[in-house]
Amino acid sequence: MNAKNEQPEIQTLSETMPVFPNTQVIKEREESKVLEGALQELDMAPDYASTAYYVIPFRNYETGRTTNVEGPSSKAAMCLARRWGNCWNGARVAEQQEDRVVVQGIFHDAETNLTTMRSVSVSKFYLPKGTKVKTPLREDRLNIAIQAGMSKAVRNAILASLPTWLVDQYVKKAKGIAVTLLTTGKDKPTEKDLKARLEAMAKAFASQGVTAENLKVYMDNLGEVSGNELLEHMIGVFNALKDGQTSVDEVFAEKPKEKEPQPVNLKEVLGE
Repeated sequence: MNAKNEQPEIQTLSETMPVFPNTQVIKEREESKVLEGALQELDMAPDYASTAYYVIPFRNYETGRTTNVEGPSSKAAMCLARRWGNCWNGARVAEQQEDRVVVQGIFHDAETNLTTMRSVSVSKFYLPKGTKVKTPLREDRLNIAIQAGMSKAVRNAILASLPTWLVDQYVKKAKGIAVTLLTTGKDKPTEKDLKARLEAMAKAFASQGVTAENLKVYMDNLGEVSGNELLEHMIGVFNALKDGQTSVDEVFAEKPKEKEPQPVNLKEVLGE
């Protein structure tokens, strides 16, 4: 896109797929070493473990129930793809619609000749805070949204192609390391430890626009979730906010208040 507000060009699949030289050496993949290498990366760089997954809470105001959608992050997907080896991934603009751009993530396994594609729809509009009027995104903002959509599409294509056991074991270890870092290596942190970690976490959430009051209400509503499980959950929610997969309003906004019935003035009704 440029200053003339041109639309992103649609790319054909052949334009997106890379061409490899005939000299490429293909080595048979050893899946046990793939897992071993991925888990070793977490040990070598434990700070990155906390960015390996996300948690997106979806609330149903009618039933009062919350469904948590969890998954590996784009960073985790790229790490696993790199360790998987002998494969490539990419993204393209697949379709232009009046109100949205459809982007497509592609993953190709050169060893098995498996190609997986996943699409993500990116809106060209947004709702300004406090209004319900759709407003077109500025060109630079639309470009950022498209890039984010491509990242999600590539992540989805990669994760749909890799063995579930590989992804699950990687995320499980990442969660354990992330919580351990927050609790100074204690498997069963004391109440004092948890309080200190939650206070530090509150500062991190404040950087995303979450007030201390909203954070407390949210955690209180989690009910029996506590200790390391609570920390694990909140790390995932923070990642989802930071990566733009959800918003502060969607996660922490209070239930819309119903209008209180106004008292009826009988004299006005009867015309007295």
